[in-house]
Amino acid sequence: LGLVEGGLSLRPGISEAIDFCRQAGIVLAWVTTAKAEMVEALLAHTAGLDASAFDLITTEDNVAALKPSPEVYHFALQRLGLGPQDVVALEDRIVNQTSALQADIHCYLFPGEYAALEQNVLVTWDAHETLVRAHSLWADDKVAV
Repeated sequence: LGLVEGGLSLRPGISEAIDFCRQAGIVLAWVTTAKAEMVEALLAHTAGLDASAFDLITTEDNVAALKPSPEVYHFALQRLGLGPQDVVALEDRIVNQTSALQADIHCYLFPGEYAALEQNVLVTWDAHETLVRAHSLWADDKVAV
């Protein structure tokens, strides 16, 4: 938690991606298996990040198995009353993308500088650009995870 005590800023495009979902009426969930204390610290110390933007926030407390297990995505789908065909995931690491894909959720990789890149994935460094591209592929649906 010491890392976030000085404050963090959102990665490029995250704020715009959240705004895009809210304005489009897209259900938005932060599906993580991080510790609740870490999520709370990130919410408290990251400029522009607010829990009220999300319809659901998960933590490791919600599941028995951490990512890359798909359990957290199954939990989120159940809580939101949605099926995997109704959502798209935007993930920052291969291990997290694996979790979504194993839950049969279409997932776009938005890698950070620490994430390895793979072939055949939509890759941008800007979350908003990734979400807009992805949304054009599923624009009739109004859900994102």
